[in-house]
Order: sequence, then structure tokens, then C-alpha cells
Amino acid sequence: MSKGCHVIKLGPNNDDAAREALQESPQFLQVGGGINDTNCLEWLKWASKTLKVLCGIDELLVSKLFEWTKDYDDLKIVYAGGAKSVDDLKLVDELSHGKVDLTFGSSLDIFGGNLVKFEDCCRWNEKQG
Repeated sequence: MSKGCHVIKLGPNNDDAAREALQESPQFLQVGGGINDTNCLEWLKWASKTLKVLCGIDELLVSKLFEWTKDYDDLKIVYAGGAKSVDDLKLVDELSHGKVDLTFGSSLDIFGGNLVKFEDCCRWNEKQG
């Protein structure tokens, strides 16, 4: 079974259908589209009720992302999903030879998480130069 599939809201009044899809496939689907500064808190609160586990970095995928794009110097990639430690920054950097950037979501303290501190991520980035 695939990991990290998305439900994208493409028009108005899709919220109920998106919530229903997410409810039917917990730990499988993510939602996107139409989420902005006026409604993101609602989605964050809803997600915090349903989120049960952080699956970690898909190391094979990160390695493949480097392999598939190593000849494209101007292309940058951002990996999202599963990061649960500031050490994941080093892991993704090493696996991708610096090609892939990592973003943190629900594990980050500024998004309500308790696994990763924003300040620690900033310090790690500052050390990278």
C-alpha cells in the first residue's frame, strides 16, 4: 500500500467530503487545496484529533529523489511527511547529498507538536552555512 496520498479540494464546499475521505483512511491520506490563513486552524485542530503516529522518513524515497534528479542542478526538492526529530535534517541531507530539503509538520512545536523545537531546526540550519 502506498504512503502519503493526498485529497485535494478543488472547489468550494469540499470540506465535508475531504473530512469524510480522511476519516475513512486514517494514517493514509492528507488534505490540500483551499487551506489558508483563515481556515487552517480548523484543519490543524481536526488533524490533531486524528493523528496517531509519525511514520518517520522514507529513506529509500529520499535516496531515489536524489538519484532521479542529480543531473538537474537548478531543481530543488522538499520532502514533507514523517519528520520527527531534528536529526532527520541530517539524515535527509546525507541521503540526498544536499539535494532534498526537509519540512516539519505536526511534530514541530510551532504547529502544536512536542517532538521538534523550531529553535533547534534554526540552529541546525545556521550551522550548515
